[in-house]
Amino acid sequence: MDALLKGKSLLLSGNHPTPMPRTGIVGLYFSAQWCPVSREFTAVLAESYENLRKDGEKFQIVLVSSDRSEAEFLQHFDEHPWLAVPYGERKLIASLKKRFAVTTVPTLVLLNAATGEEITKDGAAFISNYKDGALFPWSDDISESESVEYPPSTDCCLPLKKGCFLAVLWCVFGSMKKKNKRYLP
Repeated sequence: MDALLKGKSLLLSGNHPTPMPRTGIVGLYFSAQWCPVSREFTAVLAESYENLRKDGEKFQIVLVSSDRSEAEFLQHFDEHPWLAVPYGERKLIASLKKRFAVTTVPTLVLLNAATGEEITKDGAAFISNYKDGALFPWSDDISESESVEYPPSTDCCLPLKKGCFLAVLWCVFGSMKKKNKRYLP
């Protein structure tokens, strides 16, 4: 797994510490409860996650929160069955955002749990297109030839940094289906 997460305890629902998965695919889910697009995509991700887990696939989500308070984080985290980086690990969260160049939420980075190798930063597009788990474990090669359908939204999330051009693109293209082009996850 990525060196930043090596040896770190994550939280499981109910605030029980648990180690980072070492097999399968791990999705680092950069999200925030205050973001309407994150809330919409979280519902899609939760459905896909449940389907994959029910089918016995080794797929785990780790919430990397951009929530504004611990109470907001706990509300966000308690709604879903996946792992999370503890809210108090602000330095780790900042390091993960920097490592994966995350400037907007939602962003889903897919990693090979055994090697830590990045599969794609475009995990949201894969989940949006392959909700039923088709072609799991996804790879960047698939998205180059497939259309990408983004979660529908009339709202957009604020960028994590003011003036972020990517957030503007998310707002403009967030509810459109683009053929053979990838704009944002």
